[in-house]
Amino acid sequence: MNREIKFKILNTDYNPPIWEYCNLENIKCLERNIDKSKYLFTGILDKNGKEIYEGDIFILKKDVPVYRKVVYDDCKFIAVCINEHY
Repeated sequence: MNREIKFKILNTDYNPPIWEYCNLENIKCLERNIDKSKYLFTGILDKNGKEIYEGDIFILKKDVPVYRKVVYDDCKFIAVCINEHY
């Protein structure tokens, strides 16, 4: 499976902060944001075709909404529960 390796970076040099999207081909973007947190693209799109990145939060709608956050753990992306009381 081949997928493009790219990152989402929150650039706080701007007010308000903006998201920058970089890939390995755009080294200047990564170098410019070397000290900022980077969120890796999962290679998955949501039902609307939007890219899902590490750190994204989504809701599983059942009887009670369950909030999940995408994290990279043990060489894979997983969705961890962030509202522990459910």
